[in-house]
Amino acid sequence: MDQHIGVYLRVSLEDFDLKENRSKDESNSIFAQRKLIEKYLAEDHSLRDLPYTEFVDDGFTGTNFERPAFQNMIEKIKTGKISCVIVKDLSRFGRNYLEVGDYLEHLFPFLGIRFIAVNDNYDSRDYAGANAGIDIAFKNILHDYYSRDLSIKVRSAQQSRMKTGKYVNVPPYGYKRDPGDKHHLLPDPDTAPVVRRIFQMIIDGSSTAQVAAALNQEGIPTPLLAKGIRRKKGMLCEKPLMWTHTAVLSILGNYKYTGAMVNHSRESTTLRARSQRKVPEKDWIINEGMHEGLVSHEEYNLARQALRKVNNYSRKDMDFSKSVYYCGHCGRRLRRTYGKTTYLSCQTVMYQKEAECGKIRLTLPEMEETMLDSFRIQLCFLRKLKKEQKTEKQDLDRVFIRKMADIKQQMEACNARKMQLYTEYRTGYLSRDGFIFQKTEQTKETDRLAAMMEETKAAYEKYQQEKSERQEKQEVLGRYALEEELTRDKMLKLMYQGVDKVLVYVDGTVDITWKFQDVFAGMTEEIADKEEDIAGKWAV
Repeated sequence: MDQHIGVYLRVSLEDFDLKENRSKDESNSIFAQRKLIEKYLAEDHSLRDLPYTEFVDDGFTGTNFERPAFQNMIEKIKTGKISCVIVKDLSRFGRNYLEVGDYLEHLFPFLGIRFIAVNDNYDSRDYAGANAGIDIAFKNILHDYYSRDLSIKVRSAQQSRMKTGKYVNVPPYGYKRDPGDKHHLLPDPDTAPVVRRIFQMIIDGSSTAQVAAALNQEGIPTPLLAKGIRRKKGMLCEKPLMWTHTAVLSILGNYKYTGAMVNHSRESTTLRARSQRKVPEKDWIINEGMHEGLVSHEEYNLARQALRKVNNYSRKDMDFSKSVYYCGHCGRRLRRTYGKTTYLSCQTVMYQKEAECGKIRLTLPEMEETMLDSFRIQLCFLRKLKKEQKTEKQDLDRVFIRKMADIKQQMEACNARKMQLYTEYRTGYLSRDGFIFQKTEQTKETDRLAAMMEETKAAYEKYQQEKSERQEKQEVLGRYALEEELTRDKMLKLMYQGVDKVLVYVDGTVDITWKFQDVFAGMTEEIADKEEDIAGKWAV
């Protein structure tokens, strides 16, 4: 293992949130931790000349060990690139006493890692072969309870700000933080006019789709793209984004644009929970007139009233035919246009008039007929595979299990023989040279049996995998490779159950992915040749 030190530094945003003890905040800063550890390394003769690497998690809680720099350090420890870890104190390493204890008492000793917590006067080298002691365990518990108490205080402080109308989250599209008060919102000169325009267009009679198309036509950044611009200082997001009717609806439904502050619309399910749940509207914390409104209450209500009312339909059985057709260019699901004939087209053209996807337009009946032709070819090969499928004559599970049990029994006999040899040597029935020779022979036999056990386990795992694959194939063949002739409706229903995705392209190319295509290992070329005969039937 390389003689290399890992210096771990961590500070949590909660350490600076309440501002109740400013001196403590400064002592926990990354700069202060670094200076303390550098001083310790310079004074320790066994460490001063060793190279070290810093791992910094700035703004990460100690209760969660899924921190990027921490995980990077652990990976280097596992690969033997770090032999010693040093932190300011145990709380910087982590605040979950169970996990901290697991690292200190199990993982690090097993890997031979020296661990030092400077302010806690802890050096694992002083506890070689023994536990760290009750004082270290007690400190870990105190750090855990401190973190829980701090989380409760932070939540209480946020609730207090919410009740007074302070803003405690990310500003909504159209607003920015007040430089003089981070809990107050100001209209964003770049995006506030867009919000006002959306409300006015809806009031004037435009649909949400028409509003989205107009914004895309003018190249106005979406809310997500605007966040990317602000956070990355002008760098655009990699994934192309566009306005949709859903984005417009989310703005029209945000009551904050009237000047009211709406808080506590979502909450964590438990303390430290990563997920949140919606809070009933009656429990929201609403304070009117807390910031400059982008629209009046009258304009907000008029826009809401102008939205098209959508009827609530009763839940029906899943129609697979509505969820398999996708645009091969933008990846959006193709929409349906109903009339005398059902058409499939890409909805991107609703929001981007010049989109190439707008040329995609095909009739569903023609598509289904051609897909049925392809599906019949798949069924022919499935039936062929079913006839060729050989039923396994013997279940080898018992054979493997019995063989591994025999090997284990022989290994136990070898170990017992070693103990017997030692007893014979100690009692004088066996000379020292004879003891060493026979012990060496037994060790060789044990190693041979251990290698045989590993080979048998590997063969058994491979057999289990192949057996599982055969069972999956038999299940697929039993579901689709039916011998009886099916009516068109039953064939169509079975086809949609077997289709995973259909990608449609402007040039007429259609790519079908079947859920069972893994069954055709080694037969793809033969199937492709058959499908070329019907390729000309695709029409877009």
